Amino acid sequence: MPTKHPNIVKGIANLHQLHMMLIGFILIGLMLNSSGINNWAIKIPVEQFSVIRNLAIETSQVWADIANPLGLNKPRVWIDDVKLFLLSNLEKNVIFSSNKIQKVKNQPHLASPINTIALVGDSIMAVSVAPNLNRELKKLGIATVIQAYKSGTGLARPDYFNWMTEYPKLLGGQLPQIIICVIGSNDAQGFQVGNKVYQFGQPEWSEEYAKRLESFLMMLKAKNAHVYWVALPKMRSPVFDAKIQVLNKLVATHLEQQAGITLIPTNTILSPDSPNTYLEYAQDPKLGQEHLRTEDGIHLSDAGGRKLALGVISYLNRDGIFAGQDSSK
Repeated sequence: MPTKHPNIVKGIANLHQLHMMLIGFILIGLMLNSSGINNWAIKIPVEQFSVIRNLAIETSQVWADIANPLGLNKPRVWIDDVKLFLLSNLEKNVIFSSNKIQKVKNQPHLASPINTIALVGDSIMAVSVAPNLNRELKKLGIATVIQAYKSGTGLARPDYFNWMTEYPKLLGGQLPQIIICVIGSNDAQGFQVGNKVYQFGQPEWSEEYAKRLESFLMMLKAKNAHVYWVALPKMRSPVFDAKIQVLNKLVATHLEQQAGITLIPTNTILSPDSPNTYLEYAQDPKLGQEHLRTEDGIHLSDAGGRKLALGVISYLNRDGIFAGQDSSK
């Protein structure tokens, strides 16, 4: 009579269940880490791996679209909200040295109160700057904060994401009075115009990029909106940072000729004592040592995003943007 092994089937079933559970955990983990995958995709050289890069960006965005409605990101949001609540009183005491914020020619002349502000840009805006700006602006009584940003985008690749056609869709018919923009971290690359490839930094590339920048700015400033353009931060990689500084210089030179735009120097906010140095950690007198950057050396951590957001708010305060606002809402 053959020996029966009743536990074998049960064991196989349990092993199958374990495999399915592991797969489920991996999928949930990937959805929760969609921003991290996006960060990785951004670093892929577009000239050599554009297909892989775009696929990774699109996939991570799909995961984010699935995770958000299911509330899979809520535990992380709850933790961030508790932390920000505990630190809210401390944040109010953060003071930026007056000599770091200079008076500018193009201060906005806007009707008060301001009730609609748009946050525009790429993943540097999306990952940490926008969440912190959104919270601070709400506390200051801004009724509507439009989330008009898209990770993995820029002005160099309209074939992948065309800001000239997509920005109006992101606004959804709303008309912001103030626009805070952080964009360009994906633009340090060559691009193709017709049948010709323009290499990054070459005169013909700079000329074409300036045209795109001008069109983008004209669109942002429509209906008399005032633009606060936040410069790109220093990058950890010397090679990548050299490209970003070329881009920063080109943009700054172009903005000098523009009315209705205020340029905010990110590095002066993040590293006031040494703005030309990549700063990964900073010592806060009240909060202790803070990690300002993410592991990729490109994006800002939550602490870095909070510091930059408070710096941007200081520029808006300087210009009287929040005068007469009801912050009790």
